[in-house]
Amino acid sequence: MNDGQGLEKIFAGARLRRLRRERGLTQAEAAEALGLSASYLNLLERNQRPVTARVLLALADAFDVDVRAFANESDRQLVADLQE
Repeated sequence: MNDGQGLEKIFAGARLRRLRRERGLTQAEAAEALGLSASYLNLLERNQRPVTARVLLALADAFDVDVRAFANESDRQLVADLQE
């Protein structure tokens, strides 16, 4: 149960999509690398679902990225996505 103390939901769809495209991967390929379904990855990229801790760990493992960038950019990403 979320008591609202320091548990911020991370919506970083644009960052996730950019990371996937930089690596030349389709959603299906990236989803497989992350252990996700392609439809779930699509929801993440469209900010329909927050990026979970499990997904962040999978990103760090599969793509060797600093997941702190996702948390730090979350608010800016959401604003940019909404403006698109």
